[in-house]
Amino acid sequence: NYDDGLTFIGNSKFYSAEGGNQYEVAEIQLADIIGSGKSNTTWSGYNYISKDLLIDIPINASMRFTNIEKKVDAIAKLEIIARSKLTGDFIIEFKNIPVEEY
Repeated sequence: NYDDGLTFIGNSKFYSAEGGNQYEVAEIQLADIIGSGKSNTTWSGYNYISKDLLIDIPINASMRFTNIEKKVDAIAKLEIIARSKLTGDFIIEFKNIPVEEY
């Protein structure tokens, strides 16, 4: 049995610190599941991916953004739109994130 389920929704976005430009997610990944920002499998017009979770078992999550017009040195705000099977919809926000090239 699983303890909860997590869904990432493709309308997550980030705002650059340089000029406050907004960029939408092109690809989202939650553990072994990968989806694009927009596709045929939609929830309000956006793709979503879901993964069942167990307590105390960490998983990796990532988002890839494309069509960024210029170099971004910092992300002013990153909004991740998500849903828990147990608690419903919520937004995860990270602010003032430095961006490094590698």
